[in-house]
Amino acid sequence: MYKIFDLHNDYFTSKKFEKSKQSYLSKASKQSVLPTTVVWTSKTDSEKSLLNIQRAAKLVANQNQGMLAIEDLHFVSKSTIYEIINHQPAYCGLTWNNDNNLAGGAHGLSDLTHFGRLIVKQLENADIIVDTAHLNERSFMTFSNITTKPMICSHTACYDLIANPRNLKDYQIKIIVESGGLVGLCLVSEFLSGSKFSTILDYVNHIDHCVCKFGIDYFCIGSDFCGTKYLPQGITDYKSLQKLLAYNLEGIGYKPQDINKLLFENANQFFQKYSNNYAK
Repeated sequence: MYKIFDLHNDYFTSKKFEKSKQSYLSKASKQSVLPTTVVWTSKTDSEKSLLNIQRAAKLVANQNQGMLAIEDLHFVSKSTIYEIINHQPAYCGLTWNNDNNLAGGAHGLSDLTHFGRLIVKQLENADIIVDTAHLNERSFMTFSNITTKPMICSHTACYDLIANPRNLKDYQIKIIVESGGLVGLCLVSEFLSGSKFSTILDYVNHIDHCVCKFGIDYFCIGSDFCGTKYLPQGITDYKSLQKLLAYNLEGIGYKPQDINKLLFENANQFFQKYSNNYAK
């Protein structure tokens, strides 16, 4: 069975932190998964957001595996950015789907703001990678022109296959690839098929589209397991994902070493190389 490095699983949301903890640890250990501890802060105030980040950082440190990530920095201020940096997340997203005081989200129209640029600089000076997931096209392009780090998009799919505002266009994927970056491909049915129903073949199509156009070394799993109600048919957990994905990739000619790259090695090698905040 292949091991999985999941770049974005959303097990830790602000509302479900304590309830999620045991489920997260149990599923990760039983199913050969190295999951990212993602803190989703979209609907919480600064105090609660920082508390949940503190809890998650402590868990990652105690387990000595995986890494901490923050999905939405909407609550950040000139003072709280230092507390966030002290918790050493491996990566942070600037916004969710909305516009905020940092950047424009996928459903918004704003650009990266002056304050957003300052936060990007502070994060990158601390060797924290900025996640482009949820940025709209404007913010993405502005960010790509100022970043000094390899770029990542933790959970997305291909706009050229399904025109969803959360998906990346091929030219955006190319920018990430040319930066030496990483793209996590997610299991959200709306991104894969344009509806609430999708299959493993839809997911394979998005993977194969990326690999055929840009090479295999820049793509990984960014499932968003707990971020959607609409997963591809037959996928309920990591075990079913491992089985179905490997079988169908082998069916179109992918070799075991290729599948291992997509499921584990690409993400593992990227963060070993570029992040000091990844507990190996």
